[in-house]
Amino acid sequence: MFIIMLKRQFDPDISKKCKMKNTVKKSLSVLKSKSGLIKNLGIILISVLALSIYFQTKNFEYTLDDQVYTYNNSATPKGLNAIADIFSNGSLNFFTPQPSNSGTYRPLTLLSFAIEYELFDSFNPSVSHTVNIVLYLILTILLGLELLHLTGR
Repeated sequence: MFIIMLKRQFDPDISKKCKMKNTVKKSLSVLKSKSGLIKNLGIILISVLALSIYFQTKNFEYTLDDQVYTYNNSATPKGLNAIADIFSNGSLNFFTPQPSNSGTYRPLTLLSFAIEYELFDSFNPSVSHTVNIVLYLILTILLGLELLHLTGR
């Protein structure tokens, strides 16, 4: 403050210059926060794009091997009671027509279907696809945030 008073004697516009300097600092901080907003907006836009692409699957039926993990599976209809079995055996060990220890290990797929069955007491392709859409959206956002962190931006 004392320095400003001294400078004011020699430069009457010093107050304006100091205010301008503070204004520039505030503007830079706003730009930095807008930059963060733009980065987050980029993640949001990519996530919304991915969501718009996969949202159409909400009304699709089960396909390919979904039957193996839902209707033709002895573990998933047990719901949460089958968690120990799901994580300790191969995924095809529960295939009802002919169990097989093929070495295929997909516990998260089975767990997802088991939780859905526990919550809704039936298998519903629309519910399964909606859960996958939400998981995909979360993954897209987390991946975007991690990429920003790794690149230092």
